[in-house]
Amino acid sequence: MKRHKALLTLSVMALLGPLAHAQESKYALVNEHIKLSKSKEMIEATNQTYAEKLSGGNAALEKELKTHFESYMGWSVMEEALFNVVSETFTKEELKTINTMMKSPAGQLYATKSITMGVKLSERISEGLENAYKMRGVNDGATR
Repeated sequence: MKRHKALLTLSVMALLGPLAHAQESKYALVNEHIKLSKSKEMIEATNQTYAEKLSGGNAALEKELKTHFESYMGWSVMEEALFNVVSETFTKEELKTINTMMKSPAGQLYATKSITMGVKLSERISEGLENAYKMRGVNDGATR
């Protein structure tokens, strides 16, 4: 009986080993992609832009908004969500190809300039939010 249990255990390990390795490899590829794409920097820059724009130059409100954004959409909150989105969106092979491109000088340039583009889009979104607040009669771009 002990021999059968040992054989069964070894068989299961032999079958699950490649599966665990494949999953581990995709995990590493997703983490690599997140780092190469400068996602953390993008999220931080976006939140900074929102706080600056929506505060309307009010330093105390900007500080409050930064704290709020960090709590609800900062890196510590968004990292896991981004990992899941990337993992669900791309196959292992797609990530290998994309990560190879992102390691190139052109890929790194793209990642860096994506932060700038993201900030500019955030500015436009902030303007739209400010206009929406004004339409609803909310002052200073933030609800109280």
